[in-house]
Amino acid sequence: SQQYGLCYELAKNYNLGIEKASSNDGEIIFKNGSSIKFRGNSNNAEADKHRGNKYKLIIIDEIGHQKGLKYLIEDVLTPAQKDFVKHQIIYTGTPPRVPHHYSEWLWNNPKVKHYHWTMKDNPFIPNAEEEIRKEAEKRGMGADDTYIKREYLGIMGAYDTESQVYKGYQTFTALPRENFTPTHIFIGVDFGGVDNNAVACLLADA
Repeated sequence: SQQYGLCYELAKNYNLGIEKASSNDGEIIFKNGSSIKFRGNSNNAEADKHRGNKYKLIIIDEIGHQKGLKYLIEDVLTPAQKDFVKHQIIYTGTPPRVPHHYSEWLWNNPKVKHYHWTMKDNPFIPNAEEEIRKEAEKRGMGADDTYIKREYLGIMGAYDTESQVYKGYQTFTALPRENFTPTHIFIGVDFGGVDNNAVACLLADA
């Protein structure tokens, strides 16, 4: 909904020969046989709508905030590019709020080309430093807050601790002997979100 209108107007302004266009379908078809499709990725059912299509160029925006990204890319979109000898996927967006997101794996993959810039590099925002300072001040933050680092400076690994269930947790290689007497044991299945399932065991001191 954000990009369709902009792309349609550009295509008209450059006289690219539009044969058919539909904002409801999110598609622009050109007279030379090329087409542009706009799709969402709110769940796997949305991703599956790409099956049977073929794409030479794919652009995924806001990659750090996509759910089911691994499934979308590996199971659905990658096979949809096999018809072309030369094909490409471009990932854009800010880093994820939480660790172990698939976009972080892509960022750390040496086979994927990387391009990085910050709000300070944006030529259309001449006073970026001041804007960042104002935003941080408005939110009661410092310039080194994880939100500022992630959203305005694009720093991978600037996670949002507010999205963590347990904050300031500690890990141990063995059960601590002092001040810890296990009174409850819980075992259950974590069905995961974008990661794999797991059997979780929790020992608790009431």
